[in-house]
Amino acid sequence: MRTATALPHYVADWTAALAEVEPGFDILSDMQVVNQLNTNLLTDFQAVEQLIVGHRVRMVAEVHLPGLPTRRHCDAVTTSRAMAVRQFLSIWEAAHFLDYL
Repeated sequence: MRTATALPHYVADWTAALAEVEPGFDILSDMQVVNQLNTNLLTDFQAVEQLIVGHRVRMVAEVHLPGLPTRRHCDAVTTSRAMAVRQFLSIWEAAHFLDYL
């Protein structure tokens, strides 16, 4: 991810996936395996955020490892039409939150 200059199918893949879900869905995003985000791809990430918002996501639960900069990078993706996002330190904690949302 650090050296990527483009993600040619990223927006199209998200568009296809979002066409298969009903409004009010949740996303559990495991960011524990992402050790760095590429700020050159910020425009693509923000475009997908807007697609998600437009499909009326209820909540995005992101799981981050403490000490890695991915949470700060994810915060930079959020735009004025922000998704509803909560950050967690474990998959269990995030899944539990979504189960009882």
